[in-house]
Amino acid sequence: MPRGPRLDAPGILDYVMVRGLDRRSIFRGDREWADVLGRLNRLVAAGAGAVYACAPLPNHTHLLLRAGPRPLARTMRALLAG
Repeated sequence: MPRGPRLDAPGILDYVMVRGLDRRSIFRGDREWADVLGRLNRLVAAGAGAVYACAPLPNHTHLLLRAGPRPLARTMRALLAG
């Protein structure tokens, strides 16, 4: 059964997990992970929200974020699209 829609409002604390397809790696090395962290830092500096925790693993990543004024989906699209 799929989960219900995410409550998306400014100030909400969100747990986000990003997974690779078929359990494949989502980062090809430290340089790619550093690039994602750089984008995340720029988004936070631009007021997209706050990051409380980040756990990168080879085939998935966990994030704990407090939403800013922009929708979480838009923030995640900017983070992951590179």
